[in-house]
Amino acid sequence: FNAIINKNLRDEVLEHNVHDAMQDAILKDKGIENKDADNIKIDFDHGKLYLASVVTKEAVKSYLQLLKKDLTEHFKDANSYKLVATEKKLKAIIDVGGNKIKLKGYADRIDLRNNKIAILDYKTGKVDEKNLKCNDDISEIFVDPQYKQMLQLLMYAYLYEKNIDASAKDLPKSDEYACGIISFQKMYMKQPHEIYPLFKYKDSEGQEIQTSLISKELLSIFEEYLRDLLSDIFNEEKDFTQAEDPDRCKYCDYANICCKQNHLDE
Repeated sequence: FNAIINKNLRDEVLEHNVHDAMQDAILKDKGIENKDADNIKIDFDHGKLYLASVVTKEAVKSYLQLLKKDLTEHFKDANSYKLVATEKKLKAIIDVGGNKIKLKGYADRIDLRNNKIAILDYKTGKVDEKNLKCNDDISEIFVDPQYKQMLQLLMYAYLYEKNIDASAKDLPKSDEYACGIISFQKMYMKQPHEIYPLFKYKDSEGQEIQTSLISKELLSIFEEYLRDLLSDIFNEEKDFTQAEDPDRCKYCDYANICCKQNHLDE
């Protein structure tokens, strides 16, 4: 999407830039630098690469056309919308008991909409909307893996707010954040594809708040829960124990060492 920042989404612009972007992505996947591409023969016109590039190019073009339609309908004033960045690195440092812990992430897309920052995450897999709503309060997202996408979205807002990356000075400031998911599955099924979570928490006056917007107060509450979680991890007097739910082990880097699945199969 870097190729279309600040450009009019005319059909010919989409066709040209999406085609080039797809070839660049395939070359990058193969570990080939753009400057070396002319010296390497890669056939984009036949076989698997051709099929992959056609399917992917059409999917991206369809989304960009839909994006163009959405922007035209919802942001008629040219100053009400700006594509700020794509694949943006965000960094922050949090102090936990004297330990300076570095946090980082990459936001797929950052928009400025009516002077509010929107951080969007692209998902090609399943997005279950019931897992984007807190039943109690945001403490749930730190203990229940079904709320992992809510945790991810809150973390994006936190990293943006606390960003110490060298490029931070170039990013617009915002009092509130709208962090959501772009679901390609729902887009293909002609369903609403831009999905926002519903957070529940109590404000400083004890009033229960339900909102899709992430305020500075919500980020402060999130930071306290995050600090507690990291404090537990760094507590040398607290043992690491195996998770009771095997689904939590799916993406764990230490699954082969822990061997929990082997114990379950015995």
